[in-house]
Amino acid sequence: MIKNNKLSSFFILFCTLISVQLFGQEQLDVEGDAKIRGKLDLHDLNDSTSLYVGYGIEYGLFNLKNTFVGVKAGENTTTGGSNSFFGYQSGAENAGGSNAFFGYHSGKNNDGTSNAFYGYRAGESNENSLNAFFGAESGKTNTSGEYNAFFGAETGNNNSTGSNNTFLGYNSGAGITIGSKNTFIGGETGAKMDTFSGSIAVGYFAKVNCSNCAVIGGTGNNAVQMGIGTDNPASHLDILGTSSSTTPHILINESTGSYARMRWKNTSNASTYWDVAGRTSALNSQGSAELNFFYNDGSLNVLKLFGDGDATLAGNLMENSDRRLKKEISSISGVLYKLNQLHGYYYQWKNRPSPHRQVGLIAQEVQQIFPELVREDDQGMLSVNYTKFVPLLIEGMKEQQEQIKTQQNQIQELTKLVQQLLHAEKTN
Repeated sequence: MIKNNKLSSFFILFCTLISVQLFGQEQLDVEGDAKIRGKLDLHDLNDSTSLYVGYGIEYGLFNLKNTFVGVKAGENTTTGGSNSFFGYQSGAENAGGSNAFFGYHSGKNNDGTSNAFYGYRAGESNENSLNAFFGAESGKTNTSGEYNAFFGAETGNNNSTGSNNTFLGYNSGAGITIGSKNTFIGGETGAKMDTFSGSIAVGYFAKVNCSNCAVIGGTGNNAVQMGIGTDNPASHLDILGTSSSTTPHILINESTGSYARMRWKNTSNASTYWDVAGRTSALNSQGSAELNFFYNDGSLNVLKLFGDGDATLAGNLMENSDRRLKKEISSISGVLYKLNQLHGYYYQWKNRPSPHRQVGLIAQEVQQIFPELVREDDQGMLSVNYTKFVPLLIEGMKEQQEQIKTQQNQIQELTKLVQQLLHAEKTN
């Protein structure tokens, strides 16, 4: 024992060092301050590859290239090599190699290789390889799970056999025990069942309730609004950007020849829903591309839009016509003459072949007579509002009826006159 004091510390230390060299002593016990100038070689005489610093470490392991620092760090390591353990009983029962453990009980019972554990009890029960746990009690109960990455206090602290999981944030992934291939990012993110796999949860308290599902944000007060192209989303999903015919805002791509679908439901009546289903090619030679609006309560395609421009409505098409919505109301007159200037035609569309002959008007002709029934789009193409012909036809029919009535009266007068003339001849 060397007792450090002002009068004798140097002399006693010098004599002790001499005695260590002369008599082959293996221990140097220093009480008080000590200063060492030059190199300090602390390796085991039988193993120049390792460094052991701390109480309760077993020496005499050969060529394992281990570094153990701390009371009982790597205490019972007998086979693992190239390990670095720092902290009380870190890697104490280790049997694997190429591990790095830092913290109380970190990797204490490890049997795996190539693991990195940092924090109080991180990876304490680990038995497999290629895991990275950083944070107090992260991966604490992991046994046979491998290829896991847990970052944050108590992350994945209940995982036992799950593999290929990535958990980031305080207590994230705490609900997983055997599920694999999950990615949870954010404080207390995770799954509602310990067996879920292939799931993704992002955002504080985001919880996924199915395998192979992804959620962003929690529910209730923890719900979030997501923006794409905007830093201030105004709805649950807010997409801001420039779209084109080749780059739409949203693309729904069906992997088979069937319909690509979107569904609308209400949780208060989950048994009914609306589907919008579209396909870009015909199912047979007689068909066409379609966009269907389907309501399952009646198992009916309420509206079908076809790629050739046709449409089928299962019910009635109603238009607003309440007098209370209108102003500057005036009667239609003199319409029969105008109607007589129009011509109906049979035709086929140039760019939309159809087995059915088409019937209709020519928009340019209608525009000259009834310009209010024709619209021109941004490409200069004209369209006709056929529905608005109804009031014109009604008034035209009434004008025609007046003409017919007048003609009938004239015929009656002429008939009466003829009868009078015939009667006069007979009398004479």
